[in-house]
Order: sequence, then C-alpha cells, then structure tokens
Amino acid sequence: MAEGEDKTEKIYTLLLEMDQRAIRMEERMATKEDLQNMKLEVLHEVKEIVDGKVDRAKEELLEVINLMSKAVDRDAETTVKHGTQLGNHEVRLGVLEKKSTATSLS
Repeated sequence: MAEGEDKTEKIYTLLLEMDQRAIRMEERMATKEDLQNMKLEVLHEVKEIVDGKVDRAKEELLEVINLMSKAVDRDAETTVKHGTQLGNHEVRLGVLEKKSTATSLS
C-alpha cells in the first residue's frame, strides 16, 4: 500500500502544480472586458494628443492671421497717409484745383 499511497501523493502533487499553473495563466490572460477597457484608454489618449495638436495648430494659425491683419491694416494706413500727403502736395502745387475745375466742366 505504501507504493499506492506514493503514487496517489505524486498525482495529488501534480494536480496542485497544474492548478497553480492554471491560476498563473489565468492571472496573465486578458478578458474581453480588459481588452475593451484598454481600447477605450488608448482611444482617449489618442484623442487627447490629437486635440492638443489641433489646439496648438489653431493658436499658431490665429497668431499668423493676427500678424497678417495688422500688416494689412498698417499698409492701408500707410496708403491713406500717402494719399493724404499727395493730396496736400497737389493742393500746394495747384494740381488738385485744376483737376476739380476740369471735372466740373465735363
């Protein structure tokens, strides 16, 4: 009987080892829920990255657009100033009066 008990003990030990292996494998395995949660986490992280890049791009574009609009405003202001200055010179030279009399005769 000692031999039979020895075999039974070996079988019991092997079953315990198999049970421990199964527990370790189960701990490492992912469930569908784990995979879904991981997918959602990755999507959330990607969205944050993309949103951040889009926001930075918007800020850069607005900065460039604001600079361009200021430049256009300055150019328009310069054109008006030069036009006024030219008009003043024409008045001094009498050119503007000639133009206005020529247009009034037409």
